[in-house]
This record gives sequence, structure tokens and C-alpha cells, in this order.
Amino acid sequence: MGFLDELADTAIRGVVGYASSMPDVKNAASVLGLAEAQDGWVASEDFLDAYDVRIYDLSNDQYDVKIMKQHDFEGGYVLWNRTKDVYHTGVGSCVYKKVERHLKGYGNQAVYEDLEGGDDFAVTLYRLSSTEYDAIRDLERALRRAFGEYPTPIVESAKSADVDPKEQSCLFRAKKIALGFSVVLVCYLVLRLL
Repeated sequence: MGFLDELADTAIRGVVGYASSMPDVKNAASVLGLAEAQDGWVASEDFLDAYDVRIYDLSNDQYDVKIMKQHDFEGGYVLWNRTKDVYHTGVGSCVYKKVERHLKGYGNQAVYEDLEGGDDFAVTLYRLSSTEYDAIRDLERALRRAFGEYPTPIVESAKSADVDPKEQSCLFRAKKIALGFSVVLVCYLVLRLL
């Protein structure tokens, strides 16, 4: 096969690959567009599918360019646990990525545990530029006021309830360790002198 044949074959693979990925890209864009619509909610599974759509990359002959990554934006998001009717809100410079990380277990652990436990989640997104807010922190406060905060699970303390609170402090434990070390050092010195 000559150079021109290889070049033509590469071009054909690229065109076919790109063309075959375009319906997926359009569908993903419409799903994520719905998530940004006023009161638009999409299922968490649909969000992840849309975010993961890849377009054909001619340079390495694979579908590996996450197209929605290129369209990420600064703004806010709300994850709605439909099962418990509670919300987790947040903001970021790359909202798609932040939501994906929450849904894959790299964000709020209470959200992820509920998701893994079978709770039904939906997502809505807010572009900062499409809101009345100029600063990301103002948007964050507004989302928290509107939706509240996700409940955090109550974690029982590893310490016994009988332990005196002052004995739980780091300073108290450090003093206790220093005293123990001093006793060992004195014993060592006494034995060396004998």
C-alpha cells in the first residue's frame, strides 16, 4: 500500500468515525442542555452517559475525546436525591466534571453512599453567566438557601462515651506520651549508672 492509499484510508476512517459519533454528541448536548433549562432535571445515569460521549480522534484512530469536557463551564449544580427528597448543591469552574466526580464517588461521600444504596438521583445545572449573580460564591449561597444542604450521616465517635473529654484532646495525649518517655529515660539512666 502506497503513501496515498494510506492517507486515503486514514481520511475515510476519520470521516466515518466522526460521522458515526455525531448523533451521540447531539443527543448528549440535548441531555445536558435540558439539565441547564429552568427547572430542568435529568437522571444521574443520563448525565453520566452524556458526559462520557466520545468523539473519534483521527490522530490515534480511537473514540477517546470526551467532547463535553471541551464545553464545561463555571457555575453551580444541584444533585437531587429523589428517594429521600434532599439536595446537594455545589459550584465550580468545571461543573460537568464536579458532578461526574460526585456521581462516581470522588465528592460528597453521603451522596455517593446513597447512590450506591439504590437511591434515585437527578441533576440540574446553572451557568454562572446565565444567572443574576456575578460571583460564584453568591451563586453558591443562593443554591444553598434554595435547596438546603445534604444531610451528613451521623458517625459514632471511636472513643468510648465514658472517656473524660479532656483526655481526648491532642495536648493531653502528647503530655501523657512525654511523661511515659521521661519515665523510660530516667529508668534507662539509672540502670546505666548501676
